[in-house]
This record gives sequence, C-alpha cells and structure tokens, in this order.
Amino acid sequence: HEAAMQRLELETDLRSALSRNELVAYYQPIVALDQLRVVGFEALLRWFHPVRGLIGPEDFIPLAEESGLIGPLSWWMMREACHQTQSWHQADPAFAELSVSVNISSRLFTEPDFAARTMAILEETGLPAHSLHLEITENALLEHEDTTLRELSTLQNLGVKFHLDDFGTGYSSLSYLNLFSYDTLK
Repeated sequence: HEAAMQRLELETDLRSALSRNELVAYYQPIVALDQLRVVGFEALLRWFHPVRGLIGPEDFIPLAEESGLIGPLSWWMMREACHQTQSWHQADPAFAELSVSVNISSRLFTEPDFAARTMAILEETGLPAHSLHLEITENALLEHEDTTLRELSTLQNLGVKFHLDDFGTGYSSLSYLNLFSYDTLK
C-alpha cells in the first residue's frame, strides 16, 4: 500500500513538473576523438523535485512511459534542446556545426504527427535539420515498424540524423539494419 501511494504521489508530481519548471536539460558533450574537439551534445532530461531534490531518470522515465506522460516530456526536451543548440550556433561561428542528440521514446511513434511536430520544432527554433540527431532504440523499430519507418524517412529526407541506441541489447537481428538507414549505431 505504501509503495502504491508513493508511486501515485510521484506520478501526480510529475504531471505538474512541466508547468512548475522543474525539468532541466543537461548536456553531455560528444567528442570527436580524431579531432579532439566537441562536435555536439546529448540532451539528458533531469527532474528537480521541490521536496525530494534531484530525481534520477531511472526513477521517473519508466513512470512517465507507463502513465503516458512521456509524450509531453519528450516534446519539451526536444524543443529545449533545439532551442539551446540554436542559441549556441548564434553565439559564436565556431559553434555553428554543433549537433544535439535527443532520445525519443517509442511511444512517440504512435503519434500520427511525429514528423510534423518535429519539423515544427525545428522551424520554431531555427535549428537546421542536420543538427538534430534523434536516438531511437531497437525496440522502437520492432514495435512500430511501418509507422516508424514512414516517420523516420520523412525526417531523414529533411536532414535529421538517426542513431540506433542500445543496439545489441534487444532482438539484435542484423536484418533490421537493412530496414532503415541509420547514421550511427550505439
């Protein structure tokens, strides 16, 4: 009973986290070792709860997935990451080629306007499509194969890059790599 009540309380708090500005984007640098320079960042979602402090993604992302809150959190993260990266581009010409990688939940692929919403964020923030790298898991492809491929192809044709994240941790059939042209395997 106690665990169920804590979970319900955490879910209720998570529903309000966006409106209370408790979510924060952290940026982990991506370094090209052959050039010894930062070429981009991976955007990481963090939650600063007003009472509990920093709540790790392992504690709130599964809850967000199960409760359906992952959509609003993911769209917020993508918009925030694109806005920040475009700000870096404008701040200094040396930063003009920085990219940002954003993890995308497989649940977003069930939304019929995934590609359109992503394009709208790029337009709104002014970030060039080639600067956005979307990280999807192998399971996203397996769960929503036809829909996912259609949405990914639309975005890839605009220049958005795709990284297959956690490859080798799931079904890992090399034949699935032929279904879509990924830019990077992780």
